[in-house]
Amino acid sequence: MTETQSTVRPMLKFHPGGSSAGLRFSDQGEALHGREAPLGRPVGRDQRTFVHRSQHRRPGDATRLKTTQRAPRDRETFLEPLVCYDQPTIIKAANLPSARSWGGFMASLMRSLRFLTITVGALISLSARADVTLAPLFADHAVLQRERPVPIWGTADVGEKVIVSFAGQSHAVTAAADGRWIVVLDALPTRAIGADLVVTGKNTLTLKNIVIGDVWLCSGQSNMEFTVDSRPGTWQATSRVTGADAEIALARYPLIRHIRIGQSVAAAPSATVATSGWQMTTPQTVGGFTAVGYFFARDLFQKLGVPIGLVHSSVGGTPVEAWLSPAALASAPEFTRVSERWKEDLAAYAARKTQFDRDLAAWTAAEAAAKTLVAPTKKSGQKTPVLTPHAAFVQANPRPRGPRGFPSDPWQPAGLF
Repeated sequence: MTETQSTVRPMLKFHPGGSSAGLRFSDQGEALHGREAPLGRPVGRDQRTFVHRSQHRRPGDATRLKTTQRAPRDRETFLEPLVCYDQPTIIKAANLPSARSWGGFMASLMRSLRFLTITVGALISLSARADVTLAPLFADHAVLQRERPVPIWGTADVGEKVIVSFAGQSHAVTAAADGRWIVVLDALPTRAIGADLVVTGKNTLTLKNIVIGDVWLCSGQSNMEFTVDSRPGTWQATSRVTGADAEIALARYPLIRHIRIGQSVAAAPSATVATSGWQMTTPQTVGGFTAVGYFFARDLFQKLGVPIGLVHSSVGGTPVEAWLSPAALASAPEFTRVSERWKEDLAAYAARKTQFDRDLAAWTAAEAAAKTLVAPTKKSGQKTPVLTPHAAFVQANPRPRGPRGFPSDPWQPAGLF
């Protein structure tokens, strides 16, 4: 086993959406400010929600406690660090016990105080403890890069010892002052048989079915974003893949695995982001894979016979400056115009949004009217297709585009870097 002091601070920024993608935590569940909730007792109105230790806490916030429900199990609340006790009682002078019962009263009071001390101590201890966590790329069914050193990283309590074990290797590290840790596995050969990767600290994480092969980043715009199957309600209402149904039916490659990184925009790198999780290729999953990435991976797999991992991180319809780093944008005077234009978009956004709302309302009314018109009859011998009034309207009058500069706009300079 090797042990090192963690000094490297990996800041994996995923590109691409908004704060709900994990770049900024959003408060989900019911805020219980000012309410008394004994540890281990029901706090939900349905009497099925129980307080226990959370895996995450944000400095400066109220203690973040996770709740468990019998159904569903993923609800979270924020609980102020209150004094929690059983059945609070207000003792009035008129209710004080007589001398005869004073001894029993004091004994009962001392038992209550001991319970209160234990409860508060447990609450403080639990709120101060942070479980070992892994970066979102490391999950069940992941593919690790073969024949290269493999960094594994995450967070833990400051000074906590973390041990990572996989494929006969075991490496230990101490979490740094910011709670981050990283170990680097020695280069590993190709491995098509899944194995467990175990991370141990104050808690233990076990990742199942980890294989070793080639890992590829699939990024860019719409040509990388479009999927094997259609996505109703989006710009890809129909599949752009020839013979998509047949391709989907034949997609049985458990060693080709895909993870979709949630679309998000940020001014600085983020340590975490929402993902789809690693998915093995089956007819049930492949429809949501990047089409270009999938067919590329299939060709490679058929030629090389090694596991292939696809990390899909793309955002369609975005300019190059959104993908450049702040350093790159500051490296040449020609990029000054990029920053100036973005500032202009931000300043004009409110007025442009008001005008856009008016334009969209007018367009929507006109589109609805076009749908009521009767299509012309196709003339005998006419080869060109006859457009319906609605199709002709949309072709001649595209839907108005919203203004740039809105929150989480993917056109933000360096926002997708």
